[in-house]
Amino acid sequence: MHRNGNGAGSSVNVATLIECVKAAHLSTYVESQFSHSSGLFLVGPPGVLKTTIVGALDTYESVLTLSDVNGKTLTGIIKSQLTSNTIKTLVFPEVQRLYERDPRTASGIEGTIRSIVEEGYHGASYEDPTVTRFVARACVVGAMTDKFRDENWGKWSDSGFARRFMWVLVRLADPSILMSAVETGKLAEVKGEVCPMPTPVLGTIPAIEGQLRKKLRPLVRKQPKPANVQYEMLCRMLAVLVHYYAKSKSKKDPLETITEFSHALLGGAELTGLVI
Repeated sequence: MHRNGNGAGSSVNVATLIECVKAAHLSTYVESQFSHSSGLFLVGPPGVLKTTIVGALDTYESVLTLSDVNGKTLTGIIKSQLTSNTIKTLVFPEVQRLYERDPRTASGIEGTIRSIVEEGYHGASYEDPTVTRFVARACVVGAMTDKFRDENWGKWSDSGFARRFMWVLVRLADPSILMSAVETGKLAEVKGEVCPMPTPVLGTIPAIEGQLRKKLRPLVRKQPKPANVQYEMLCRMLAVLVHYYAKSKSKKDPLETITEFSHALLGGAELTGLVI
């Protein structure tokens, strides 16, 4: 993965990023032969609205936001809500908070998260493995600073944690807009339409066909190898956009949206589209 791109010449509108974060959550509803759920981490320096962007998922009943959690609490959540299929996505607005505890506890949480996005969580180590249980899977969406990512990247690469997620690197094109918002006493607002994407009533979203999938393959070339997990997730995200753009009769091109979003996957992108 290219982790030091300067984002020069690459930008993503905040409205586009919000749509794609929502598409990541809804990707679990797309018809697929692959069982993994995957996930997405929004990475960038402090003060680039990462928490605000992942907070766009708070409107979904099938999303659970966790500001902090320990191993016992996470296991309880998995048993009560993931296995019953009522929660589809776990959101961690500040991933680094999970590591501000005993390293063994943090390592256990990391291993559990790694399991629920791919092979599925079958039970805690202290539980009887001969007892039949539902396998728990979920999409994971989180936010972290690039400094925290760099500090942990070697360990995450070795454990396989890194390759299970899509890594989205962003920074503000105009950082002064946050100071301008304080100066005027008004919150910065997103300029641009965000397509309405409610939870699908019928429970599934049709997959995209092969030709469209081929067009997405180059867009994950800078993601952790072999990048098959990120590739499949991007295909599902495009399927979500195709479905909801058609449903809302949006004039936007879903492939253009995904291509714009991919700037943040290919070395980093600057966020635009904020106004006072």
